[in-house]
Amino acid sequence: TWHVPPAIKAATAFEIIWSIVLVGLLVVIFRRLYFAPPDRDTHAPYILLSVVTGALSISYLTSGILFKISNTGNGIPFRVRVGLTALSMSFSYIDLAFEPAVCLWLIHLRGRVTTTTEGKSAKPWVSHYWKRIVDWSLVATIFILSISKTAIITNAWMEFETHRIDYSQFTHYLLVDRRLNLAVIAFSLLLSMDTAISLISLKVTQRRAYFIDVITTRLVAAVLPFVVFRFIESLIVTIYPTTYRIPYIDPSVLILVTTILGGIFSIGVISGLASTMIIPHVLWAPGATTSTTALPVGHKAG
Repeated sequence: TWHVPPAIKAATAFEIIWSIVLVGLLVVIFRRLYFAPPDRDTHAPYILLSVVTGALSISYLTSGILFKISNTGNGIPFRVRVGLTALSMSFSYIDLAFEPAVCLWLIHLRGRVTTTTEGKSAKPWVSHYWKRIVDWSLVATIFILSISKTAIITNAWMEFETHRIDYSQFTHYLLVDRRLNLAVIAFSLLLSMDTAISLISLKVTQRRAYFIDVITTRLVAAVLPFVVFRFIESLIVTIYPTTYRIPYIDPSVLILVTTILGGIFSIGVISGLASTMIIPHVLWAPGATTSTTALPVGHKAG
């Protein structure tokens, strides 16, 4: 019998639901990749998007399984539980770091094709070389810190379980994990701000140049709101509990709320990014011809 609070059962159900929804999105992305022209600029961001979608689906699935086996008392070995936790965290960090990277990658590409009414390149700052270095450095920093954090705390639990370290040493590992977690959150917030500012700036530049770009418009309408909402949610979840005491709040309810909101925001961003794959007749390179335009699902080249 699974004796856990109803909120935990609901959170587990939502994690399974999000995993199934993400599998559906992954199938859609693969189908749209098949019908897109075989061009590197067209495929590369969406291949990364498929990796992110698959990783997040696995993360939700393993997390849901972990919720179940951790509270049934069915004799699951401790190492298995720790391993599942590390697996779930690692896949979730792929989404944390590389989901914004997909959006920034598209922003770089759209900035490169932005031209004025005279046909000259508008050269928005979001597509400059230094900007790409900053963006990918943020992504790499988040991913490296996240994986390092996961490896450290997983090793600490294993060592503590086998009595190779005492409680004081284990507490030290927990402190290191907390500091790394705060660093990951801080860089993630910076990356979210970077994504939002870059997208808004690109749209403003295109409007001033009278350049109509349906991809950027779709990103602003379908992706930007979820980026902003997730930024606000991360701020609240991180700062508010450490600043103010929250009386009478059941931790299981907090887990449920963060599971629901996290799933909605992630799926919203991924869906918005995937929706840009079906927009027809989109230029992906300056001076491109119809042979390099994206095709809608159901159409074949030639």
